Amino acid sequence: MQAPLGRSNCRHCQAHKAQNIARSFRFSCAPPARDLFTRSRQTRWLASRSQPADAQFDVDDGKAEALPVELGPREDDVLPDSLGDAVAQAASATAVAINGGIVRCQVEILLPEFWDPISGPIFPNKGDQERFWRMTRRFVEALAKQVGASSVKAIYPDAGVAAMLSYQWSDKTFNIDSLNARRPVQVDDDLIIVCCPDPPGAEECQRTVRQVAEQDEKAGVMERPVVLFNQRLSR
Repeated sequence: MQAPLGRSNCRHCQAHKAQNIARSFRFSCAPPARDLFTRSRQTRWLASRSQPADAQFDVDDGKAEALPVELGPREDDVLPDSLGDAVAQAASATAVAINGGIVRCQVEILLPEFWDPISGPIFPNKGDQERFWRMTRRFVEALAKQVGASSVKAIYPDAGVAAMLSYQWSDKTFNIDSLNARRPVQVDDDLIIVCCPDPPGAEECQRTVRQVAEQDEKAGVMERPVVLFNQRLSR
């Protein structure tokens, strides 16, 4: 089928445009005290393969396995022990960046079991999708608490996901909207977190960030922080 004029259905074109958008964000997920994370500038969770699959990828589970012998301090002791620990470290590092004046941040927690470079998001086991979105909630709440934001907006890839999570998380302490909403960001949103945007939402992601900048410029206030959490704008 021929693509409409002005819009390309070529996956490579979308990926190239998405890469340009992602490059405008600064990486800020590295605890500054350790060179290992300063070089990588990403928080990575190394899952223990001895844990059950369900526990490995759940922020409410996946505790570190106790060793029978104390091996002493190691170079990689700074690495998180579980997914929940990785999310907490990512939120702390991002809060340090925001409090230091960096208002465009990109945060990534590497979970290859939930993402395929070719086909996109994958959830092979029952409950994987719920665990995946629950990880975003843990990050949003932890970051909001550490930066002291009173009005937080979490923006999800589409209206279906946003509606589902709004219904499931009736006790949430933040607002939810979708990238394909007409105006997903309001002037009273102190902190904006775009959760897991994918290649089809690249243009909407760019539009949302531009809206934030325009609102701040019109109001004559400092730029509000925008965080891309686990973005997959390019494959």
